[in-house]
Amino acid sequence: MTTDFIALKVDYTVDRTIAVLRQEAGDAESIYYLYVLDDLGHLVGVVTLRSLIVASPDRKLGEIMSTRVISVTVDEDKGAAADLFVKYRFRALPVVDAEGVMKGIITVDDVLEAVAPDIGR
Repeated sequence: MTTDFIALKVDYTVDRTIAVLRQEAGDAESIYYLYVLDDLGHLVGVVTLRSLIVASPDRKLGEIMSTRVISVTVDEDKGAAADLFVKYRFRALPVVDAEGVMKGIITVDDVLEAVAPDIGR
C-alpha cells in the first residue's frame, strides 16, 4: 500500500481539480482514479480521469463522482484484494480503516508482487 494518493473534496470544481492534479500529480504513485474525501477523511466517492476530462470545468466533483466505491480495509488479506482486482479489472483500490477513513491505495502491481512474488524474475 502507498499513502501517496490525491485527495479531493466534493465541492471542488473540475477546473480546480485539474489545477490540483497539475500541482500534485508528480508526487502520487498512481492517478488512475481520483478519490473524494469528506472533511474527516472518509472516502465518499471516486472520479475516473475520463469523467473528469469530459465534464464541464464548472461542474463539482460531487456531481460527477461515483458513490458506489469498492475498497479494502487495512486488515483485509491480500487474497481479497486480488479477487477484487480480477473481478472489476481495477488498476488501483482505495484502502480504508474501520471507520471508512482513507489510508492509501493498493495498485495492481502491489497485488501481483504480494501474491506472486517470483513471477517475472
